[in-house]
Amino acid sequence: MVVLNHRKQVKQVRKGVQASARISFLVFMLSATLMAAAGCSLPAQSATPRPTPTVQQILARAQNARLTDETFTFSMDDNTLDPAVITANGTGKATSQPERIAVTMNMTIADETDQSDQVFDVATGDTYMKITAPPSLVTNRWEKNPDAALLTVGDWQEVFPPYGKLSDVTLIGSERLNGVAVWHIQGTFVDGKSTKISDIFVRQSDYLPVQQHLYATGSLLTIDMTYKYTAVNSGIAIDIPITIL
Repeated sequence: MVVLNHRKQVKQVRKGVQASARISFLVFMLSATLMAAAGCSLPAQSATPRPTPTVQQILARAQNARLTDETFTFSMDDNTLDPAVITANGTGKATSQPERIAVTMNMTIADETDQSDQVFDVATGDTYMKITAPPSLVTNRWEKNPDAALLTVGDWQEVFPPYGKLSDVTLIGSERLNGVAVWHIQGTFVDGKSTKISDIFVRQSDYLPVQQHLYATGSLLTIDMTYKYTAVNSGIAIDIPITIL
C-alpha cells in the first residue's frame, strides 16, 4: 500500500512539473509575440566607431594604393593667352606603365572651337594630335608635336594625383561624391613659375582617386581644371599613333 501511494505521489509531482513547464513556455511565447507586435527588440550592441585617420595617414595610403590606369572626364578654364580665354572639356584615359595620356577634347579660344584627339607620351615628352573638327582644319591624320598643339605633356601630368609633390596638406573632411564615401584633402605645390592648389577626393574604401580639382596661379596664367575619374584599374592600354609624314 505504501508503494502504491508513493507511485501516486511521484505521478502527481511529474504532472505538476510538466504543467508548470507548459505554462512557462506559453508565457514566454506570449511575451515574445507581444514584443514583436509592439516593434520591440532586444538592445543591439553598438559598433565601436573607427577613428578618423590623420591627413598624413590618408596621403600615405593614397600614395601606396596601386593605381595602374584611369578613365576620366575633364573641364578646364585657362586665361594664359590674355585677353583670350581657353575653355576645354572632354574625356580621357591614362596609364602608369608606360606613362601615357590620351584625350578627346573640345577646345574653344575666344569664339573659335575645334575638336581633336591627342596622345601624350610622358617618357619622350612627345604630343600626337589629330584634328577632327571644324571641317576646314580636319586632316584625317596624326601629327607628331604639331604647331597647333597648345597643351603639352606637362599640362596633363597631374591627371595622376600629385601626392608626392604636395606640401601643407590638410584634411578638409569626410564627404560623399555620387554616393561614394571619400576623404577630401588639399595641398599645394610649385610647378615651374606657377603655384597649384590641388583638392583630391579619394575613396575611403581603397584610397583610389574619385575626383581632383587643380587651380594654378602665376604671373601670366590662371588655370582651373577638374578631373572626374569614372573608372580606375580597368586594364586599359594606350598605343602611340602612327604618323604619316
